[in-house]
Amino acid sequence: MLGGYDPYFAGSGEYSLELDEDDCCGNDEHDVVEFGRARILKFSRKKRTTTQKIIHDPTAKKVVWQLGMVFKDVNEFRRAVTKYAIRKRVPMEKWVNELKRVRVRCKDNCLWLLYVGFDKTTNDFMIKTYIPKHACNKTTKNYLYNAKFLVETFRERIIEQPNIRVFKFQELIIKKFKLYVGTTTARRTRAKVLKDIMGDHVVEFGGIIDYNDELLRTNPGISCVVKLGEADAAGQLLVVVAKNENNQMPSLAWELVEKENTNTWIWFVRCIRDDLGLGEGEGLTLITDMQKGLFATLDEVLPQFEHRRCLKGIPCAYVVAAVLFKKYLLYNYIDSCYSKETYLRTYVNVLEPVTNMKIWPISLNIIVAPPEITSFLGRPSKARRKEAGETMKLEKLPRTRLEMTCNLFHIRGHNKRGRPQSAPSAEPNAPLVTTPTGSGRGRGNQR
Repeated sequence: MLGGYDPYFAGSGEYSLELDEDDCCGNDEHDVVEFGRARILKFSRKKRTTTQKIIHDPTAKKVVWQLGMVFKDVNEFRRAVTKYAIRKRVPMEKWVNELKRVRVRCKDNCLWLLYVGFDKTTNDFMIKTYIPKHACNKTTKNYLYNAKFLVETFRERIIEQPNIRVFKFQELIIKKFKLYVGTTTARRTRAKVLKDIMGDHVVEFGGIIDYNDELLRTNPGISCVVKLGEADAAGQLLVVVAKNENNQMPSLAWELVEKENTNTWIWFVRCIRDDLGLGEGEGLTLITDMQKGLFATLDEVLPQFEHRRCLKGIPCAYVVAAVLFKKYLLYNYIDSCYSKETYLRTYVNVLEPVTNMKIWPISLNIIVAPPEITSFLGRPSKARRKEAGETMKLEKLPRTRLEMTCNLFHIRGHNKRGRPQSAPSAEPNAPLVTTPTGSGRGRGNQR
């Protein structure tokens, strides 16, 4: 016994300690070996085989395929294939495209192959076959480069620039991916992004009666009228806004009508007058632009109102200087519209926001069809048609009430395009002289 109570066994044996079989722990296999009077345990450890899943990272810029790679679902795998095909610029196709299995190959007789299927043992969607040998040429066209992929890639850019031209959008795509995309695909991509932002106008217009009910429920005491009828145009939005003391312009009322004319303006202004109790318009100042039919409407509905083209609520600097020079109290010369009490009284009745359409109660109202959008021929006019008696520009002489003159016969009453076939004569009995209109080689020329 040397330095302790454990027996020492001389020799070149493998073991030098006496161990009890019951003292062993763990799952390692062992054998009992007789060595003299002692019983020795001989361990034989097993190699632990741990299999780790190779999970695909959808945020990675570069796609690297591996056998056994696991995907979340088939849609994630399809997006990875599209990203790989666009980056490599190879002509790929989904030979088999199902929910539980997808087989992708190259078009140009290439050996590259990728098969992904659902594994019943692990319940994973993983790569089961992968041949990484590419023998195809790069291309600038790929049917996987569709509008769905472009929407996901250029969504933020289209939101920042919704009026981007189609050819500019194509140039942007070519610059980023060096791939060609057609005009139809680019236009469809832009339209889809804008539709997702603004919503489907057919669905939203169909629930206009439901919107009326929800607006009346969340804002008791307001007026909301929906008048249905046949419309022959896309419609016009009429809006009335007010200007408060902080130069802010909140909206008071709005209306969607089939056309902007005198009848629609009269109905709209009457609704505002009755709801706000404006009476004949005493003490009311209205600021309008050059809208046709609006002046006559206001004179008819609100005959006592005061009309202005522009409003200046900024106090004059000279008046302020004079008041300070006289050492008067400046607050006595400030109009009451700038007071705190007037500001709070303005926003006593606020318009509460309505809830989301998804949580509206189930309605039994009819679905309203939106008016058809008709495209007019020619380029739309930008210049506004001026009314009778409206002042013209002073730099240019107006051409109203001027009689045009023909530069061929020098006779007033018609121009060159609307000239008669023969020149009118000064004498009533003078013979008519015909004027040749061609070079003498026409059909009607007789030699």
